[in-house]
Amino acid sequence: MKRICHKTSRITPTRPGFTFLEFLVAMVVLGIALTGLFPLMVVCSRGVESLELRYTGQGNKNNNWFSPVYRTDTAGAGVIPREDYGTWYMIPSSDSWARKLGAVATFSRVGSTASPPATIADDLDTTGYVTNPTSDWVDKTDTNAFRGHYQQHDSSSPATDTAMWTFSDVVPGRYVVLATWPQVSDPAAHAKYEVYDDNTSKATVNNVDQTTAPGDSSSVYQGRPWRSLTTQTFTTGTIRVKLSSNSNTEKAVVADAVRIVPAATILSVDKSFNAEEVTIRVKMGASP
Repeated sequence: MKRICHKTSRITPTRPGFTFLEFLVAMVVLGIALTGLFPLMVVCSRGVESLELRYTGQGNKNNNWFSPVYRTDTAGAGVIPREDYGTWYMIPSSDSWARKLGAVATFSRVGSTASPPATIADDLDTTGYVTNPTSDWVDKTDTNAFRGHYQQHDSSSPATDTAMWTFSDVVPGRYVVLATWPQVSDPAAHAKYEVYDDNTSKATVNNVDQTTAPGDSSSVYQGRPWRSLTTQTFTTGTIRVKLSSNSNTEKAVVADAVRIVPAATILSVDKSFNAEEVTIRVKMGASP
């Protein structure tokens, strides 16, 4: 009787040779994707910094730079301002395959040569301040006035004469409007300030007493106290403030300077890298 033995053959799986090649290809694709992501990250980070520069206007009390947008020079030059990066554009690659992979993009900047809008209008300004008629307003000098100069209305002229300050190219938003004047011997106790959003009336402040200082120690800015007139939302990009007398007997109103301040303080600006979302933390209200 024969014994028949069956041998069981053991099959050992072999490692395909293209596995490592696939890994290399995956790493190359990842590298290309990261190369394209880098310009996007630069654009987003510089966009956030531009927003900080644009919205942070309160300044740093210790070093007079706009806070928190400043940096310290490690070479020993101290605190220096950052560059305002303006507007940046990301330009996709001209290669169709690179665009399909979402990579290889460049970025460029379009700078602006326009001056920032003024936040203070003074009677010495050649633009932004006018009187009507000019002959009824008298030039005066006083160390207590803003920039040492103001104009006073002739008390013998009509009470309807006006002085007007104009702010142009203002970013639409909510602003506090303030005025300052020197405490002189014969001003009017019934000054009238009218505030306009271009030609639309926003507020009228009657019987402003110019016989006393416009504010207290908490409202000092650039060496002068300021009186808050009104807080309004402006949409046209032009803010006008008109001064006249509210009394036919007290007409010697004083025209010195007017100031506008954003009514909200931007605390921080965060831009998402993977979405078109910008988160802005705002503190409502503004100090003079």
